[in-house]
Amino acid sequence: MRLVAILSSVVATEDGVYKVRTKRFEEVKPLVHGLTHYVGHVSTRELLERLGAVRSSSPFFRGLRVGESALVVTLKRNTSREVKGFTTGVFGVKPEDLRFRILTRVE
Repeated sequence: MRLVAILSSVVATEDGVYKVRTKRFEEVKPLVHGLTHYVGHVSTRELLERLGAVRSSSPFFRGLRVGESALVVTLKRNTSREVKGFTTGVFGVKPEDLRFRILTRVE
């Protein structure tokens, strides 16, 4: 596995065959340091940067090449709080509020 980025979505931007595997925070924590991230959610971004991730200079990721992987970090369902029919921003995100997956392009 060759990790090349941290993303906020499992959406594939290039045609291909992908494998997605859910991981525990303890498994991915040592992988974060030095990786470039493309995460816009402020609280999630702050957590990743405290762990050593580096913010990308561009908001656009080029896509995975065959053999490359990305760590995908998303908010778990029901993390947002409903207020008058709208969801509010989530602040102070902790690892237990997040889902961690490894997305690998296999073909």
